[in-house]
Amino acid sequence: MRKGKFKTKKECIVACTGVFLSKGYVDENFIMRVNAREKMAPTGFDNVALPHALNMSEKKTGIVFLLNDHPVDWGNNDQCQLVIMVSVNKSDTKIFGVVLQTLIEVLSVRSNVQRILEIQSFDELIPELSNMIYKANKLDF
Repeated sequence: MRKGKFKTKKECIVACTGVFLSKGYVDENFIMRVNAREKMAPTGFDNVALPHALNMSEKKTGIVFLLNDHPVDWGNNDQCQLVIMVSVNKSDTKIFGVVLQTLIEVLSVRSNVQRILEIQSFDELIPELSNMIYKANKLDF
C-alpha cells in the first residue's frame, strides 16, 4: 500500500506502474496498455479506481493499493481517492474476473470504502479487505 499526495489521475497511474516496474511484474509498455484501457472507459466508480490493462499478459499477477490524501478527477465525474491497480499474467486470467467482480462488489458499499480510507498501513488493509470479502461472499449463501 502506498500513501500519496498526487494531484492527477496520470500521477496516480505513473506511481502505481512504478511499483510494478520496480518489482518486475510488468514491462515498460504496461502504462500505455493501462492508459489505452482508461481511454475506452475510465475505471473509477464512487471513490475508487481499478485501473488495469485490457490484455492479461503481464509478467506476474499483482495488486498495488494507493491511498491518496485527497480525491483526484478520474473522469466521468468520478473523484477517486483509493486506487487499486492490477496486473494479470495469462495463467491467472480466469481468476482475474472473479477477483475483479468481488472487489467491485465489496467496494460498491460506501461504508467499506470509508473504512479502507481510514486504514494507515498495509498490515491493516489486508485483514480488513479479507473480512469485507468474506462477509460479502457469506451474504450470497
